[in-house]
Amino acid sequence: MCGFIMDKLNFKKNYIQEVLFRVDFRIIPELIEIGVPDKFVDIIKDDFMVFDENISEPNLWAYFDENYKKRIELTASSIVLSYDGDYYDTHFDILNDIGKIISILESYGVNTVNRMGLRYVNEIKPDKTIDDWNNWINPKLHNFNAIDSNLMLMRSLTQSQYRVGEYILNFTYGQFNSNYPNTDIGNDFILDYDVYTSSLTEISFIEEKFDELHSIIISLFKESIGEDLFKDLQEG
Repeated sequence: MCGFIMDKLNFKKNYIQEVLFRVDFRIIPELIEIGVPDKFVDIIKDDFMVFDENISEPNLWAYFDENYKKRIELTASSIVLSYDGDYYDTHFDILNDIGKIISILESYGVNTVNRMGLRYVNEIKPDKTIDDWNNWINPKLHNFNAIDSNLMLMRSLTQSQYRVGEYILNFTYGQFNSNYPNTDIGNDFILDYDVYTSSLTEISFIEEKFDELHSIIISLFKESIGEDLFKDLQEG
């Protein structure tokens, strides 16, 4: 499948691990110390019908879709949508679920959100051995040369924060090394984009803001990858 970041790039495959969309808002008193949030459940029940039985935290409710491919979570001050990267299709799926978020907020009398964000986690893990990451990932995002030849790389992750117009970007990238602390790093490179608003947003503008966040991530992803990865994604 092609993930939403790939929508406008015509890629046939992706390395998406997870996609998340979140809104934070003022505390809804009605959601404090209640059993089941009926209005929330009524709005999501057609698409999210499986209760997450692993939840033990009070005032937190979460439901999966019937195939456990996506999940929605509600607290008294936030709603989070999450999508399994193995099953994620396009950003239109998120837009459809954002419509439910807006209906939920309206049902509880919330007119503005304090913050909304879109996060997109990629684990670039090709089947082939990568001897030179320069052709897969923009060289500006990695430099694995040790200052001492006796040093063996175990993990290399960079976390940076940027302002992108009116938005804020938390960008994490590098080799996480799922074999840590083994020095046999293997093939994996993390590209984790987390873009969010820095001011109040009226709920009538949530979809418009989502499109802007989505476009920022598409642009950044395109600039982050090299020719070999681009070709790999196109060929599927």
